[in-house]
Amino acid sequence: MADYKDPRPSPAASAADPCVIYDNAVSFNEVVNGDTTVTTYTGKQIISLSQAIDKFGLGVAPFIFAVGGTLGSLNLLVSNSPTDGFLYKYVGAGSAPITVTAGTDPTAGSDWQAFAATSHELLSDLNAAGGHDAIYPRNFDTVSAMQSYSGHVVGRTVETKSFTSGDKGAAKYEILAAGSAGNVSSLYITLSDGKRAKLIHSGVIHADQVGASSDPLAVRNLLIDIRVLGLEYITLNLEAENYSLKDAYSHNFNLGAGPFVGNTAKGLKINGAKMPNLSSDGKQLENGTVLQGTLFNLADGFECYDLGVDFGTNVVANVYAGVYGEGFVPCANTDYPNPQPKIKNLTWNNIISLIAEPVVGNSATLKHSTLAENGQFVNIGYTEAIGGTHCFVSKCEDLFADTIIARGGGNTTANDECVIFKSDPANTCKRNYVKNLTADQYTLDGTPIKCGGVVYQTSITNPTTEIVVTNLTMKNSVKAIRTSGSGVIDSCYIDNLHMDGVVGTGLNVGDQFRFLTINKARAVNVNNPLVMGSANKSTSLGDWTVVLVGADSNTKFTLNGDYTHGKLNVDTSIGSFSGTSVIQRTSGDLNPELLKFGNIDRSKYYSSLNVIATAANLANGWTEKVISNFKSFKAIQYGGKIHLQGRLIPPASNVNPFTLSAALFTESSQNRAIAETSTFGLVPARIDVNSTSGQVTVSGISTFQGGYVVLDGIEIPIN
Repeated sequence: MADYKDPRPSPAASAADPCVIYDNAVSFNEVVNGDTTVTTYTGKQIISLSQAIDKFGLGVAPFIFAVGGTLGSLNLLVSNSPTDGFLYKYVGAGSAPITVTAGTDPTAGSDWQAFAATSHELLSDLNAAGGHDAIYPRNFDTVSAMQSYSGHVVGRTVETKSFTSGDKGAAKYEILAAGSAGNVSSLYITLSDGKRAKLIHSGVIHADQVGASSDPLAVRNLLIDIRVLGLEYITLNLEAENYSLKDAYSHNFNLGAGPFVGNTAKGLKINGAKMPNLSSDGKQLENGTVLQGTLFNLADGFECYDLGVDFGTNVVANVYAGVYGEGFVPCANTDYPNPQPKIKNLTWNNIISLIAEPVVGNSATLKHSTLAENGQFVNIGYTEAIGGTHCFVSKCEDLFADTIIARGGGNTTANDECVIFKSDPANTCKRNYVKNLTADQYTLDGTPIKCGGVVYQTSITNPTTEIVVTNLTMKNSVKAIRTSGSGVIDSCYIDNLHMDGVVGTGLNVGDQFRFLTINKARAVNVNNPLVMGSANKSTSLGDWTVVLVGADSNTKFTLNGDYTHGKLNVDTSIGSFSGTSVIQRTSGDLNPELLKFGNIDRSKYYSSLNVIATAANLANGWTEKVISNFKSFKAIQYGGKIHLQGRLIPPASNVNPFTLSAALFTESSQNRAIAETSTFGLVPARIDVNSTSGQVTVSGISTFQGGYVVLDGIEIPIN
């Protein structure tokens, strides 16, 4: 409470006559008209000087009535000390400046309105009924001490130093009458005389202010109250403790089966004190702020920082009596398979989630560690999602993430996944941008729970589009980076892909992909680093390096479909290749000029090339000139060109040795060649291609009759 020192240099008033007056006025009308519903003291309205100045713009004149002076403003109060100790405001018909004659009696007539003042130096005022509380707010060590006090005055504010001795629950409370509405346990406290003490929080609440230091369910109760009362834009600050969320939010829903009970109050913000870490046995989170149960949000503007959500092995057993639950669910669709309005503007950072491993054959145990569904404009800092059937799942639009680490998802069922970017009939996954994504294993009670891979999943009604990941690392995995669902996965991009220790396939470019771009990839100890479906469209593979470990007989590149590639390197510095072909090619545009396969014999580079003409296709009397250790005649398609090789002997007059598919060409071309004869040596020749017919013509054959034309190095552009 602010004190006011009377500055008047008057012999009629003591210079040390400080006064404090308590504010119980709700409006200036109450001050002026003396509303009888407002608490009074000695028959006068009680209002503090500081509050009067703050609320009504009032000040104190530099003179008293006994001395007189001039009021330059009608908002200045004149003291009637020492006659009655009240302050008076001019409410007459005159306008400023007002001349106040020395000795004016403000109680005569109706020109002056009195304000009561009580002095904290007068024992008579302090000892009067309610006098102390009219001057000072009560201060208690703990909430229990506040509850025990029997002299509370309705409308007053009291303070506590803590909720329970030594905690961080210091707070202010407003005293309400007994039976007041809004009787909610976490925000209202019952006093010994039946009155209520309402927490004054201004939108920011510390967990200890609702008794969390002594009651493990206090935070749960508060979160229920926030949802039930619809308290918007509440900030909840937590300590580095364990807080049970049991029954605050539903923990039984699974992919579309309810019930769905989550936060519906807009703008909820939860601040932990420290993000915890996974225990050495993998059964719980520890050493930080831990929410035990499902943290489930359904409202816009949700924020969460520096904490863990634990529905792991120990929480299932010790808190939920064997019931499994979801982990961190910052947004979701509660009406699957029907679309719902997007949950927007979500932010979290330094969040770790853990859920228990599923039980084979028990669908009630199939849960998500972190599920972000039906969200839009989602901003993610550091996120770690551990355990369960699905570790990290995004079914959001406009998601921007700095670092996501997912561990597990490769344990028990065919549907296990570590990371999923998923569109389904009710939700669309598009415009997801992740700067760093790691999918790896974790250890549970001494047993490695392998990584379940990364899945791009789509549906016919909602395609998955524009998933951009920089620095994608997948380690210790039993499953691939792969596709799922019927529909299209469009315009995805991976920059700097690293795979280490993958059983089976590393990257499986499924038929759903359209315009997939891999900028750079590295695979170490991966059985089959790259497998491509035959129906993928416009895939750009970029540069790849595959490191062999030990004797390896597995095919490293299975190339099909519509693709281009950069340099394909195989590092044999610590391993060797013992298989048949490094590359198995069924279709597509393999460019042998971009292959660098260490000390592997060239005969094992690839199973085949896209050969579109051989000696069997020669016509009109043309034959192949076979020379030992020189390339045989072939027309090979790769890299957007037809590459010719070998040597052809012309007939006497026909200039058309073979025909290519006209569909390959949009325009005709002329290509320089050389011919070799025993008589004239090397002579010029020309290879023409007719775009209408695909007919290949060799000009100048009369100059090398008895010789042959050399085709090595000739490249014919195609569509």
